[in-house]
Amino acid sequence: ASFANMKKAETAYFDKDGFVVEISTRIIENIPRIDGLSCEEVIQYEQLPLDDVLLKQLLTLTQSLRRADLEPDSINYSIENEPILYYGNVAVRLGTMDNLTLKVEHLSKILPSLEGMSGVLHMESWTEESVNIIFEKTVVEEETESTEEETQATEGTSE
Repeated sequence: ASFANMKKAETAYFDKDGFVVEISTRIIENIPRIDGLSCEEVIQYEQLPLDDVLLKQLLTLTQSLRRADLEPDSINYSIENEPILYYGNVAVRLGTMDNLTLKVEHLSKILPSLEGMSGVLHMESWTEESVNIIFEKTVVEEETESTEEETQATEGTSE
C-alpha cells in the first residue's frame, strides 16, 4: 500500500510488515493510497513511524483486503482513526477494527451489488448478530436543459 506524505508531495510505499520500500513522486497503479494518518518523518527501509497499535491495525486491514481481493482505490482515516475505504463512488465506513475478518468477508459479498452506485456503506456497528447493513445512497443529479434554463432565468432577474 502507499502512504501519502503531503509535506513533500511524495508517496511512501510500504510492505506487509510496514517497512518503507520506496519513497517517490510517482504513482503506482492499483496500490491503495492511505490518507488521514500523519507521520513526522518517513525513512526508506524503516518501519512507518506510527503508533504500534495503529500500525498493526493498518497492516491487518491492508493484508485482509488484499487476501480477499478487495483492495480499494484509497483508505482514508477519520479523526477517530477509523478507516473509510473508497471504491469508486462508494465509501465503506468500517468503524473499529472489531470483527474485521467478518466485515471483509461480508464486504466481498455486498460490494459487487453496489457496482455503478454512489453512497456510503455503513459497517461501523455491524456484528455477527446483525442482520442489516445500511447503504446510504447518494443521488447524483445530471444537469438537464430545464435546470440550465432555470439558472439562466434566475441570473437574468437578479440584475
